[in-house]
Amino acid sequence: MFVDANGDEANYSSFWKRERSVVESASQTKKSDEKRAEVSVQATEAVNVEVQTSDLLAVDLKLPETVPASLEKFLSYAEPLVSKELQNNVNSHAFDGYDVSWVDELRSVTCLHTLQNTALDEQLQCTGLAWNCVGSVIAIVYGRYDHQDWCTHQGALCTWNVDRQKLDHNKPDFTLETPMCVTSVAFHPTEPNIVAGGYFNGEVVVWNLGADNSEYLVSTSEENSHREPVTQVQWIKDPKSRIIAKYELVSVSGDGKILRWHVAHNRQTLKLLNGYVLLGKNAPAALKLKETENDREVGVSAVSFSLFEPSVFCLGSENGGIFSCSLDRTGLPLADFNLSCELLRLVTSSVEPHQGTVSSVKICPLSGKLLLSCSFDGTARIYSINQDELPLFAVDPGLGFLYSAVWSLSKPLTFALTTGDGHLLIYDLSANQAAPVHKFSASPSSRPVHHVTFNPAQLNLLATGDQLGVVQIWQLSDAVTRSDVKAAQLLESFSSTSRNQEV
Repeated sequence: MFVDANGDEANYSSFWKRERSVVESASQTKKSDEKRAEVSVQATEAVNVEVQTSDLLAVDLKLPETVPASLEKFLSYAEPLVSKELQNNVNSHAFDGYDVSWVDELRSVTCLHTLQNTALDEQLQCTGLAWNCVGSVIAIVYGRYDHQDWCTHQGALCTWNVDRQKLDHNKPDFTLETPMCVTSVAFHPTEPNIVAGGYFNGEVVVWNLGADNSEYLVSTSEENSHREPVTQVQWIKDPKSRIIAKYELVSVSGDGKILRWHVAHNRQTLKLLNGYVLLGKNAPAALKLKETENDREVGVSAVSFSLFEPSVFCLGSENGGIFSCSLDRTGLPLADFNLSCELLRLVTSSVEPHQGTVSSVKICPLSGKLLLSCSFDGTARIYSINQDELPLFAVDPGLGFLYSAVWSLSKPLTFALTTGDGHLLIYDLSANQAAPVHKFSASPSSRPVHHVTFNPAQLNLLATGDQLGVVQIWQLSDAVTRSDVKAAQLLESFSSTSRNQEV
């Protein structure tokens, strides 16, 4: 029988596997010299800062008294070769009519921006437009033209930087409230933060938009001011400056005076250098003024200085007259004008007048020999300065008053007009002398468009401002901004002719 039984354990050792032994041990790395410390950090604050280069100091440049022999030897060898090639280029017609395009061609005119300060009184009008010298900021001044008595409004100076990515079309980047209506504005030709303006009471002011307090830089004294609203201010190059350009300020007004100012940045007043006055006796016979009006002042409505001859300029007047003038004109001074300086006569010649107030005059920036004008009589004209009384070209768009006219800064004989029914007209005489090549509504409410101005840096940009304070920025097509051989030849023809080519 089988029964349960407990036997002893039996172990069998492996004949191929060795026994393993386990030994306990410990190890430690060498002590490190590294030091540890806990620190806390805080994100820095970002601050935007605008900087402006300082004015260049006048440097008296002189040629060396002796010319090195090596330079003389080089020039005697190189000059004939260079002159020969330059002359060959002048006589060559290989690239006539060829225009290199480095960017995509713009074939249409588009409105890029519509700017309006909605925080201002709706009754304020756009009374002036100006681009700064780098073409990024546009200044707009506000006031009214229809005062019946003293000005009781508060005006404003507003600026927009159109190069900003996040541009608020209803809120300017900068706003400066003024004690009364501002009637004119002009940026400094080389300093983008300096802007001049004129008030309804005849005062001329200069602001530094880069200052923290945004206060006046300088202003005219009560003694030396116009007695009527300032109709225009313009910066001009000091005729005496040579290497480093220095600028003066000119203001014109309905009181018939043309005043020259020196802007001293370290003073609180403008220094009156000299002045001129436009009298009834200067008016052309076609205006048929009475003899009693000969010694009365004639209100100046517009002024334009030549870029080629700094002392030459033209005036437009409230009675329709257009005058060629010179700062170099001498003669007996005129007294009894209650200013710290005597006033001089300045008219050298006049042309056939308009039948209404001259709203704009502009000397051509590409030739200096042609004058563009427009008037409340509804016509625009081109005159040859100091050559002929009759206009070389005249056009009547038939759209009411013409408020503003301006030459293109890039294409000859191309100009823009604004009308009383709210239109912007672009004329290119090399393409069509009978009608504008472009016609657009430049006022959303079809109100008069008071001002138009080209951008001095981005030459295909144009700004318009209407009676309700709405400003539009336009981008023009290449066809009306790029010069070509035909336009250049037509400009030369206009500049040298004296025939009447009225349309």
